[in-house]
Amino acid sequence: MVSVLGSIDNAWKRDKITFVHHLVFTEDSILIFDLFDKKDLRKEMRQYLMSDPLTMLPGPTQNYAYMADSKQVYKEIIDQSIYNGKKIEDDIDSEISRQPPEFREVDYAGITEITLRQGKHLHLPKLIILSKEGKMEYNLMHNNYEKTAKLDDETFNSYKELIKKALGEKANIED
Repeated sequence: MVSVLGSIDNAWKRDKITFVHHLVFTEDSILIFDLFDKKDLRKEMRQYLMSDPLTMLPGPTQNYAYMADSKQVYKEIIDQSIYNGKKIEDDIDSEISRQPPEFREVDYAGITEITLRQGKHLHLPKLIILSKEGKMEYNLMHNNYEKTAKLDDETFNSYKELIKKALGEKANIED
């Protein structure tokens, strides 16, 4: 039975395609589960917004309606990611035993440094993992739609405590 120390939800990694991940911290490794492909989400979001009569109106009404609807869709994506991540955690043993595996594992022994960075104006909150496999950089989007590039204090502090608990001296926190 795998013991889960905690998790980081809505970790978005930009590559050729942006993926939304759920990072599960166990006693000896980080398990990285893919939740969504942002390319598919963007297509669904665009179809939804284009079908809304308010977003099709010309002028300032369209811009405001488009922004309001975009924010709502974005919030729903984040909430769905949190829900899917919790389902993975609740059934972690069966998720790990799937064939083929639908996650990647990074052992703590291979990690040289992990940095948690709170967001600030024009810079999103980040989790940066330096390991033998290379550098992995994630934007943290838990409730980023509510404020300008920052996680709320409760979420940031829970991530900070988790990383310190899991990786000790390898953890670097930038408030």
